[in-house]
Amino acid sequence: MSRAAREALRTLEMSGVIQTRKSVNGGPYIRAGNPEVLANVVRDLLHLRQISTDSVLEARILLTNDAIRLACERGTQTDFDAIERDIDRCEQLAREGRFNRSAYIAEFYNLLAKAAHNEVLLMLVNSLSELQRQLLDHISP
Repeated sequence: MSRAAREALRTLEMSGVIQTRKSVNGGPYIRAGNPEVLANVVRDLLHLRQISTDSVLEARILLTNDAIRLACERGTQTDFDAIERDIDRCEQLAREGRFNRSAYIAEFYNLLAKAAHNEVLLMLVNSLSELQRQLLDHISP
């Protein structure tokens, strides 16, 4: 394997896109989608002031609008039941005074994106929702 290929694989592994397995059938394998990887990249860009929180919020709103549209078109009764249970659970927590706004945001938008039945949209929405949750936790405990 060339040096350039080894460096490329090392970079992909460090960024969390692949993992290297050691065994008879070992080698590089693509990891399951991890929205935290993208959230880390966007968070780093925010800290470096390469992007603004307004841009992150705008992208999240645009993606959420598409997720809602696709969820309405593609969602199953099981998807809608899960969203309804989540809403009911949050209402109960609010009545009990135990409602955590930032945790709710991440879970609700995860369910919404799942109902859209698009893996890429799910990862993007989850990444930006997690980042939004962290920003809310930072400014408003």
